[in-house]
Formats: sequence, C-alpha cells, structure tokens
Amino acid sequence: MLSSSVILAGLVGAWFGLDLDRMAAILVVLFVFKAGAGIFVDAFRVLLDASLDFETMDRVKTIILKDPRVVLINSLWGRNSGRYKFIEADIVIKARNLEKASAVSRAIEGEIKKQVFHVDHILIHYEPQKKETRTLAVPLNDDMQGLSEHFGDAPYFYIATVRDRDGTLLSEAYHRNPFAGEEKGKGIKVSEWLLEDGIDTVYTPKGFKGKGPGYVFSDAGVDVIVTRDRSLKDIRGNSQKGEDSSDLII
Repeated sequence: MLSSSVILAGLVGAWFGLDLDRMAAILVVLFVFKAGAGIFVDAFRVLLDASLDFETMDRVKTIILKDPRVVLINSLWGRNSGRYKFIEADIVIKARNLEKASAVSRAIEGEIKKQVFHVDHILIHYEPQKKETRTLAVPLNDDMQGLSEHFGDAPYFYIATVRDRDGTLLSEAYHRNPFAGEEKGKGIKVSEWLLEDGIDTVYTPKGFKGKGPGYVFSDAGVDVIVTRDRSLKDIRGNSQKGEDSSDLII
C-alpha cells in the first residue's frame, strides 16, 4: 500500500514537473527490503521454534532405546517454545498387548522428564511388536524331559521357536545351563543369558514373584508362564495346539 502511494506521488510530481522518480525508487527499494527482512525473521523464528538441538534429541533417543522393551524408534521429533521443550516419538514395543505397551510408554515418558530439563509435553505413539514367531524357554532336569523347579540350578534349557499362527515348530535346541555351578546370582545370570537368545516366553513350574529373574523378564517384556505341565512333551504339545495349561504371571 505504501509503495503504491510512493509510486503515485512520483507520477503526480512528474505531472507538475518535479523530479521525484529517483526518490520514489529509493523508497520502493526500502519498502521491499523491509518486507523481505520481516519475512526472513518470521521464517527464522519458526525454524528456531520447531527444532531441538542435536544433543537433546540424541539424549532422548538414548533414553528411549535404553529400555529393553523398545524394539525400534520409527520417528522422533522435538521443538522449543521459549525455554520449554515438546517431544513426540513413534516407537515399537516388545509387548503382546496394548496394556503392557501403554505401561512401557508411561515409564519412558517419566524417564525423559527426569533426565531432560524443561520438558513440558511428551507424546509417545506406540504399537506392540508384530512377530510371526515366538521363542520359548523351558528349564529341564538332567533327563532333559522333566521341568526343573529350580530355575537358576536347572541343568538344561530347552529353547524353541514356533510360528504364532499355527504353532508350527520351526527350530529347537537343548542348552546346558552355563551358570548352574554359580553360588550367587545364578537366576539373574541365566535370565540375561536367555534374553540374548531373544526369548519371548518362559515356562516354569514356579513363579518368580519378588525374585531377580522376575524383574529381569518383566523389564524385557518377556512373558513368564507358570505351567501345571510337568514334562517338556506336554508343553510342546500344548504350545503347538495353541493351548496353555498355565497361568500368565508377567
């Protein structure tokens, strides 16, 4: 509007014989420069408001992936608004139902707010991990058939992978317990050893409530099933049929 007025003033001046063209041109250039500078400043402010620094984003990523139940981060986004931070993440969680996934999400949110200052809002989109197979572990006695009631002292472990859709057995193996001779902490060591094989489910004749293996498996999103079966043959049969003679504990 102002630039149009300047041009009009230049034309009127020329009509009356006044040389205002040069001054009008300078004023128009100044108006254009001012408008461009305003657009640049506004755009720059948006960029500053829309992005968190790399160090903060990397810290948030580390916190999320530190949780053993998190399988994958699909996306991670964050922005500043003054001194406050807003974070949004899309993650895949090792959980077989939304209730467990929601609990994991809340735990991660709490950990981020604890370790990153001035976080005003966190939004975590989550989905349970979609797996076509399930890897299970069973503690066995010396005969490699009967279930051992002493998890840390079990001489052997049966580890098998079955297809979830129809219970088809895809692979199986018997492993000697490398920690059976340990004096202390064998239950936790065995649990961590099994996690290295990607265990999803553990069958046991006794629960782990208040014990080390229970905490390890719970943190890793592993299902612990207290079964009434007393032989590997029964568990294998029920697993392939999609049945469980058991109670889900974790």
